[in-house]
Amino acid sequence: MDLILNSRRGLLTLFLAVILCSTVTELSFGELVGYWDLNDANKAKDLSDNNNHGTIQGKPKSVAGKINTALEFNGTSDWVSIEHSDSIANFDQLSISAWIKLIKVNENWSYGFFLEPDSTLSFYVSQKGNKLACCIGDYKIKPEKWYFIAGIYDGKIAKLIVDDKEEAQMAAKGVLHPTEGLPLTIGSRNGNNKFNGVIDEVTLWNEAVTLDDLHTPILSVSPAKRLAVIWAQLKGR
Repeated sequence: MDLILNSRRGLLTLFLAVILCSTVTELSFGELVGYWDLNDANKAKDLSDNNNHGTIQGKPKSVAGKINTALEFNGTSDWVSIEHSDSIANFDQLSISAWIKLIKVNENWSYGFFLEPDSTLSFYVSQKGNKLACCIGDYKIKPEKWYFIAGIYDGKIAKLIVDDKEEAQMAAKGVLHPTEGLPLTIGSRNGNNKFNGVIDEVTLWNEAVTLDDLHTPILSVSPAKRLAVIWAQLKGR
């Protein structure tokens, strides 16, 4: 199966995951511990205040994304590796999200997404003691179409969300399994089971946050970094 966002006992693999409104939205103010907009094919800069910058492996292409540009992974040698740090390693709760566009399904533990050989998407969390809760939805990801995917775990329930609609949930209780020094990876499961498709706007939070938070991570970035990001986005138009 394809693993999109995976943290196998600490390995977060996101392979297989902005609405601007004039109205005021209610935000939960959970801490954004990682935000990778994937606008640069040479580096994966973390726009949160935690400096969890990623190293590009292989040669993913910079292509048109859902928001500005994104990275296209070839399914064989491309991924992003992010070194272990406490801010992305141990969670009582978490939220993860990304925009993804599948090109082809490649057949084929702490938290992550799976894309099955039949393109069905699922979200899982693994608690201490190797207890696994997996939300298996009926939603099939179609090639060449953008999807907003999210997984939210509040310490009691794990939920899978696709395009702002809950597709599955499962009871799950307890602290997640520690990552034990393993890296967080985007586009691959620790260098294996690579994703063939485009990934954009990856976020990781240390709480169960709202969909508004997930869609607008820039609001949780420090003012100085926020200005730099907005200026870069304007120049890129």
